[in-house]
Amino acid sequence: LTQVSRVAAQFPSTSKNKVELLQQLTSLRAEADRIQQSNSSLRAATERLQQEHETEIRSLRANTERVEQESRARTEGLQQEHETEIRSLRANTERVEQESRARTEGLQQEHE
Repeated sequence: LTQVSRVAAQFPSTSKNKVELLQQLTSLRAEADRIQQSNSSLRAATERLQQEHETEIRSLRANTERVEQESRARTEGLQQEHETEIRSLRANTERVEQESRARTEGLQQEHE
């Protein structure tokens, strides 16, 4: 805008030239104001989007941590159930083997 004023000062001082230059200067000032308002709006929108983005990231991290904790708890619970089932099956197998040996021994004694 100051450049336009400098250029205007270099021209002969005809009223037609001055009127045209003043109109251009007014138009340029209005355009500069619109650009500044647009920039302000864009800055505000950028800030809002950045805050929304950061909020979403925090939410996703919290959800990820919660899911990981739930998964670990489920895995530990299933592992304990599995180990309990294995112990039970081993105990049952041992009992059946002992009963079978006892029956076999009893049958052998009867047979003899």
